[in-house]
Amino acid sequence: MIRRVAIVGAGTMGTGIAITCLAAGLPTTLIDTANTALGRAKDRIYGYFVREVDKGRMTPGQKERAVQFLTLSTGLEAPTGADLTIEAVFDEADGAFFARRFNRCDKHFLLAGWCHCKGPG
Repeated sequence: MIRRVAIVGAGTMGTGIAITCLAAGLPTTLIDTANTALGRAKDRIYGYFVREVDKGRMTPGQKERAVQFLTLSTGLEAPTGADLTIEAVFDEADGAFFARRFNRCDKHFLLAGWCHCKGPG
C-alpha cells in the first residue's frame, strides 16, 4: 500500500504528479535543488486547488487537507520513508539522486522514473 509519495523534480511534470497525489489524499514531498522551482510549483499546486473549489469540484476543507499534505524540500535525502518515489528530472540530474536513493532505500519501496529517449540523428 502506498501511504507516502516523494517526487524528485518540481517542473511541469513533477508538479502535475504532485497535484494528482495530493488530490488522492497522499502525503507528498516535492523535491528540487532550486528554491525557485519549488516556489513556482507551490503556487501552481495551490492555484489548482483554489480553482477546484471555485468550480465546485472540491470543498474548502478538502482543499486545505490536500495542501497540508504537501512538503517541499531541496534535499535529495527527503524521500526516506516514501513508499513511492517518482523521478521527474532531466537525465543529466538522475545519477546523483538514484545513487543516493538506492543506498538509503527502505525495506519496501517503489521507484518510478521516465526515460528521455533521443531519436536518430
